[in-house]
This record gives sequence, structure tokens and C-alpha cells, in this order.
Amino acid sequence: MKKSSLHLSLDEAEARRADFRVQLTAQDRDSLQLSISDHRVHLINLSASGCAFIYEGDHLSAETLLWAKLQFELDTEQQALDFALQLLEQRDNEYRCRFVELGERGVNTICRLVNNLQRRHIRKALGKA
Repeated sequence: MKKSSLHLSLDEAEARRADFRVQLTAQDRDSLQLSISDHRVHLINLSASGCAFIYEGDHLSAETLLWAKLQFELDTEQQALDFALQLLEQRDNEYRCRFVELGERGVNTICRLVNNLQRRHIRKALGKA
């Protein structure tokens, strides 16, 4: 019987989070596209309440809401969600945001997406991908 090398740990900041945040891999990003005002960005992580991304364009202002679109495949169906983002933090060209105006259906869809990504990561770590 093969022993698992999967080790899960939470740092203190992660333990305080209300929603689990999944770090995205290159494979994940192949099936996810986040656009801010029609500019595709490099998505870093995702949770039911927000995301982090790298944006190479002009500086984004925390004063206004950003309009975003997330396109992805979920349960073999193409999905798209439109919502607003509120900037919470910026470091160089990396931004951390929370979802606003996403609605219950949108939150539920993001939760399903995060769960699917987690399962994919676990299967890969166990050698079952």
C-alpha cells in the first residue's frame, strides 16, 4: 500500500480566514480566466470571498470598484461570472481583492469551483491525477 506524501498545514493567517483559499497552479490557470475591465490578469489564488492576482497594466485605484469577469469550466460546463471587486491590498503589481455584488448563486458557484480545485490538487498529490 502506497503511503501518502500529502501534508496539509495552516499558518496562523490561514487559520483566521473565513473561507479557504486555494493557491492556483499553472494547470488551474489554463482553465480559469479572470479579466478586469476586459484585461486578462494572472490569477494567484481564489476563495469564496475574494482573490489575488497580478496586473501588469496601469495602477488600479482602491477608490473605485473594479468590474471583473471570471470564466471557467465547472462540472464539464463552461461558466462565467460577472461581479465587482474591492481592492484590499496592493504590493507592486500584485493585488488582493474581495468579491462584492456576487450574489448567493455566484458565491455558491465559486465554492464549488474551489472545492473542485482542492480535489484536483489532492488527487495529484496522491498520484491519482
